[in-house]
Parts: sequence; C-alpha cells; structure tokens
Amino acid sequence: MRRIFSSTRAVAAIGVFATTVLPACNDSDRTANDAVVDGEALGRAKLVQARVEFHGQPHAIVLGKSCAIVLAIDDGIAMQATLALERSSDDGVRRFAQRMLDEHGDHVRQTTDVLAALDVMDLDNPVAASLRAEADASVAELSASTAFDVDYLRSQVTDHSAALVLVVGIDRYLAMPSDTTIRWFDDTESMLREHRADAVELFDARR
Repeated sequence: MRRIFSSTRAVAAIGVFATTVLPACNDSDRTANDAVVDGEALGRAKLVQARVEFHGQPHAIVLGKSCAIVLAIDDGIAMQATLALERSSDDGVRRFAQRMLDEHGDHVRQTTDVLAALDVMDLDNPVAASLRAEADASVAELSASTAFDVDYLRSQVTDHSAALVLVVGIDRYLAMPSDTTIRWFDDTESMLREHRADAVELFDARR
C-alpha cells in the first residue's frame, strides 16, 4: 500500500496508488483487511486506466508499457523504504524496509533482463507517470507523519494489494505464451503476495 484517514473528512491515500478518495474513518479503526480492500479498489481503478492505454496496441507495445508500470511500482516502494530506513527506529520495520529496498531493486533488474531477452523496450505511459507522481507525493506525506511506523506499514499493505490487482490484471490482458513472461509475472505476483503478508503481520502487531 498508505493512507492517513481523518475522522472528519476523507483525504488522499498515502502511497504509490493514491488516486481515489475513500470514506472518512478514524486511523485507529483501520484494520489490515481495510487496507487490503482499499488497495484492491485502487488497483482496479488503475487497471481500468491501463486497459484504456493498452487498447488496440500490439503485444510488444503493451508489454513495454506494462514493464514501465511495474518499474514505477518498484521505484515507489523503494522510495518509501528508503524513507523508512531514515525515519524508523523499530527494528522490525527497518528489516522490512531493507527487504523492500533489496527485493524490489532485484525485481527491477529482473524486469530489465526480461525486456532484453524479448528485445522489448520499457515504454513510458500515463499510468506509469501517474504512479511516479503519486509515489513522490506519498513520500512527502509520510515524511510529515507523526505515526510513521503504522502509516508506513499501512501504505505497504495497501500498495502491495493494489499492485497485485494491477499485475494480475495486466497478465490476463496480455495472455502471452512466452515462458519468459510467464515466469516474470509469476515471480512478480509471488513477491507482491509475500510482501503484503509480511506487511499485514507487522501492521497488526503495531496498531
């Protein structure tokens, strides 16, 4: 995921996926399941945008744009992790953040290798650009948080949930038979699910 909720008004989500204003609720009432649901809703909204962007394009173009979207997700989560390493004094949060930095960095390299193997370029697009802008905003908002560890972990639950919906949806849209892309999508989905599960566990232990 990632969001700061106000008891009197709805505010934008803190996270890589920060496009939807959700119902107002007190922070202390927000559960990990709420963060998952919020993230899945944000992921579906972003998937609609991606499908519009992909419509009528050749598979190679769609794959290039898809990789750019996933790279933007990786970069956003890495930015949040870098901030967490600067701000958090909680050993568990810091270990998680370091893992996000390492594993999403590894995933960037994996994605680059996939593009090279298929002789496809990552192609910037409005969805990827919006994710980068939202990541910049999320880092600024997290920087001002007075409950950093909880807000950071909530962001990870929400953002990984949103990313899962988007990646799985793109995989189904592409339906490419290449073993290389099948492995890449499978590895990406597995990584996101594992990271979300760990973020949920850490968040539940600290809220």
